[in-house]
Amino acid sequence: LLDAATGELARLIAALDAIAPAEPGLPIVMAGNIGTRLRERLPPPLRARCVEPAGDSADGALALLRDTLHAMNERSASDERAIGARRS
Repeated sequence: LLDAATGELARLIAALDAIAPAEPGLPIVMAGNIGTRLRERLPPPLRARCVEPAGDSADGALALLRDTLHAMNERSASDERAIGARRS
């Protein structure tokens, strides 16, 4: 079962690599107990790309929220500049 899961994971990584050619060999993060078990079974080139997580799921959620709020603020500021330009 673990070998089958590792094979599927390797295929998913290859598919992601294929659609992100500008960033070949991005780091791979595998968390949790199952991640540890699968990482040990990956082919050496993929295993070499594995890194420890920079944080936990709450850190990831907060980063997504920060990025979204930043983008919303940027759009709002851009809209305000456009409205101001039309008034001038």
